[in-house]
Amino acid sequence: MNLLDIRNLINSEEFDYQTLSDVFKEYSNPKMKISDMLKKHQIIKVKKGIYIFNEKYRTRQYSKELLANLIYGPSVVSAEYMLSCYGIIPERVVDITSSTMKRKKNFVTPVGTFNYFQVPGNYYPAGITIIKNEYVSF
Repeated sequence: MNLLDIRNLINSEEFDYQTLSDVFKEYSNPKMKISDMLKKHQIIKVKKGIYIFNEKYRTRQYSKELLANLIYGPSVVSAEYMLSCYGIIPERVVDITSSTMKRKKNFVTPVGTFNYFQVPGNYYPAGITIIKNEYVSF
């Protein structure tokens, strides 16, 4: 199976280990094939079990917002990042900030820094909007 075949089977730029395992289910050792793809820089490991295609093999830009939800969840992209996206603040915000009911955590990845801060569970039902574009929802 070549990279174009793999690319056609995975219709997203953001994917997880299970997706890759399903693609390589016919292989005797799927982990070895995944390791080979990482060594050849065909895919990039964002965090253990979460990957994106290398720029050369992408059909579109990956979604940092979706990655934020996948890296540490359940979480909600919030704070400065969304304020910047909506043009409410003039600053360009690079780090993704999300709220979660879990403990505060930060992840420095090859695609950026993802910061998570803890909020009480009763904050979640109010003010959450699911944002959809033509490729992903977050």
